[in-house]
Amino acid sequence: MPPAPHVATPSPVVKHHPSANVYFGLNKTTLSPAAVTMLNAYVREIVKNDVTTLTINGFADAQGGLAHNEWLSKTRASVVASFIRAALAKAGDHKVAVTASGKGVLKSSVSYQLDRVVAITSK
Repeated sequence: MPPAPHVATPSPVVKHHPSANVYFGLNKTTLSPAAVTMLNAYVREIVKNDVTTLTINGFADAQGGLAHNEWLSKTRASVVASFIRAALAKAGDHKVAVTASGKGVLKSSVSYQLDRVVAITSK
């Protein structure tokens, strides 16, 4: 009797959930040219990987007053979210839900520069 034929089982699809960090200068809420380049590449990754949800959290460093840092964190998150929404619309991708929020002061032990960040995670 011949052996049973081999049936190939397809590999499970593993979805990639890209994340990114956008850094800002001291007291800045505008995107640098490097940040724009990185965000354009990130949007291409989002589209390629069929991402459906983005969470955008803005932070400020511990320098300055609390109210100003709260404003910086919210404004930075909003700027990144607006950029991503516009880039997704331009790419014809309207399925991604984008939420943005300011998280206030980030106190890392590394440096103030790394605390001025917007962190993007995807699902």
